[in-house]
Amino acid sequence: KAGSGGGGGAGGGSSAGGGGSAAELSSMRTHSASSRAAKAPDIARASEAERGASGGEGAASGGGPESFWLPWHIDPNTISTLTGDSYFDFDTSETIRLAEYPETGLGLVALNALGDVVHLSRHIDEDSLVVMMAAGAQVHTGGLLRGCMHAVQREAAPRGASRIMYYQAWY
Repeated sequence: KAGSGGGGGAGGGSSAGGGGSAAELSSMRTHSASSRAAKAPDIARASEAERGASGGEGAASGGGPESFWLPWHIDPNTISTLTGDSYFDFDTSETIRLAEYPETGLGLVALNALGDVVHLSRHIDEDSLVVMMAAGAQVHTGGLLRGCMHAVQREAAPRGASRIMYYQAWY
């Protein structure tokens, strides 16, 4: 019941919510949506473990806002589409090619319907387009579709790297 991920093997774009009125199911502040918040401490602990293992800049910072390019959130629109990440050196503007995407600490992560953190970026290639349900989809469908809680991590990014990708918000 916790949410849905889009693309990259994270599950379908919806998660049926059971019970409750349409008004309760469409609200972002209901008990049925609160299981996401209950996972927040687990997300924080997982992030701390990832920072320690990655040795990235987030490890030195104590896991503050600099651990993320974009912290945990649900987009406010109805549907979000995005491409995979590309990285470049901030000073020289040269593209940084990753030999292999790290297991944790870099890129798009989402909560799946079970409340588990799923690392999506490893599964998004240059020909992929990710489609995620957002808060508007949850409201418009009375809770039948759920907004996808997600974040973009940067703790394992190469030093001096900047990130670019294409994002489109559909209202």
